[in-house]
Amino acid sequence: IADEIVVVDTGSSDGTVEVARQCGATVLERGWDDDFSAARNHALEAVTGDWVLWLDAGEVVPSDVATPLRKFVDAEADDTNAYLILIVVPPKVSGGAHEQIGRVRLMPCRKQLQFSGRVQETLVPSLAAQSISVVVTPFRLERTAREHEDDRVQYKVDRDLGLLRLEIGENGQQPRLLNALGEIYSKTERPADAVKCFRQALATSQRSTTDMLDAYYGLLT
Repeated sequence: IADEIVVVDTGSSDGTVEVARQCGATVLERGWDDDFSAARNHALEAVTGDWVLWLDAGEVVPSDVATPLRKFVDAEADDTNAYLILIVVPPKVSGGAHEQIGRVRLMPCRKQLQFSGRVQETLVPSLAAQSISVVVTPFRLERTAREHEDDRVQYKVDRDLGLLRLEIGENGQQPRLLNALGEIYSKTERPADAVKCFRQALATSQRSTTDMLDAYYGLLT
């Protein structure tokens, strides 16, 4: 569904770079400097199209979503908007509920739109500065059961905790960072600490923002 694919590799040790190039992607290799936004913004510099759909490693566009999503971009998408897409995570145990997280993943390609934040990076300040509204779509991206593998969970927890501590030291306890910290505490079975973080995020969030929605969702889960 994409006219071009840009992959930023920050130091993989498997065959990612070779496979991506074989599939026709533009591959940019960039050293990891503890900043997800820097990597994403590096990718945006190479994009030449009118719209950007971005995916994390491990996410897929389901086959029943691909064609309708492309038709939406071609015929309906409005470049005064960015679009929220559901990220669906399979249940950890058989019979459990899927986790659904709404994230801005489709946006017009503009030089002024940039990610910010070392971790749990966000487009929200940049979108607001350009008066771009966020609109919900019916589309979804899917992650796999690998999200629940113990070694993967622990790796991401350790990595994100380190990045959060760096950013909180630089910018203070912002709602976005408190939500991210609450999510980590949830994954590491520290519910009391998680609730404290989500309540702090809720108390300091602006009304009707994604920060407030994330804090409510964290408390519910």
